Amino acid sequence: MDAAEGASSLQADSSFAGWDTDASLYWTLYILMAVGLISAAVMWKNFGQSGDWSGTLSLTFTTFCLLAGLNGGFGAMAKQMLAAMKEEGKPMEKNWFVEDSWWLMPYTLSLLLGALASSVCLGTAAAFAGLNPAWIRGAKCIGLVMGLVEVVLCFINIDHSGISGYWSIVAAIAGCSIVAVRGREAPGFPLCVAGYGVQLVGFAWCFAAPAICDRSRVVQTDAGPLYVKDTEHKANWFCGYRLETLHVCYALSIVLLLIGSLMKADRDREQSYLAMVDRHMARTSHGVAASEGGRRLRRLQRLGDGSRANSHVAASEMVLACSGAQRSLWV
Repeated sequence: MDAAEGASSLQADSSFAGWDTDASLYWTLYILMAVGLISAAVMWKNFGQSGDWSGTLSLTFTTFCLLAGLNGGFGAMAKQMLAAMKEEGKPMEKNWFVEDSWWLMPYTLSLLLGALASSVCLGTAAAFAGLNPAWIRGAKCIGLVMGLVEVVLCFINIDHSGISGYWSIVAAIAGCSIVAVRGREAPGFPLCVAGYGVQLVGFAWCFAAPAICDRSRVVQTDAGPLYVKDTEHKANWFCGYRLETLHVCYALSIVLLLIGSLMKADRDREQSYLAMVDRHMARTSHGVAASEGGRRLRRLQRLGDGSRANSHVAASEMVLACSGAQRSLWV
């Protein structure tokens, strides 16, 4: 390899600075995708298939799992495409609608879905704690705004994208706080708190590691000096696998939230059935009282057609019929 080819190869590698393309990264994203989609299917099988969503918790959690799973899938596709480009020695293309820019579409979709998933995850905490559904809708609106901002940044400057990660941290903190304060009496409370706590551990690990591990160095080439950011990759487990750790923590949090949400939604369904039975029994008792009053009124009519000697019996029946009809209105 001559000097020109070496410089070209170095420039191609430098274009990937700050972008991790290791196989371990996109495989953990595929794991996140599988966990999210399977969890959504489990919740739907238990509640959605029978048409009983037990209020908003099961529906909100299923939506969160779907969004998280699709986020992982599209992110894995984008990272795998980048890894193939780097292996072929091609520079990373960051402009749309040119050659080798096809990875931008799944990457942008993953950012949009990730922002929405974080918001619906916060909505799951609100549903678990029994808050007003308006809070859930508000969280979804914030996630939509953050997702659209990510889309705009991907078209303007892809290197500035990823700011929705900060919103994901805020949503995880808020979700953990809501469940801890308002959902302590609900079944599945420890699992849901642990789920949001695992998310926070993953985010803390991911955002703290770059400040500790990243280093910059200057490489002299024929085209001039190149500033390359190095990471103590794989030499230090804390530094080398921070994104993979985030994905695994997020997948684990989905499993914990699934179990906790199933317990809470099952209790909600039981209470819903009991309330329905109470309403049915109340309507049935009203109907019995009304039918009893009707029978007495019909007997009164028959007695009215009889002799005057039965007039005192007719009066007694009238009192009983009216009292029965009155009870049917108030019982």
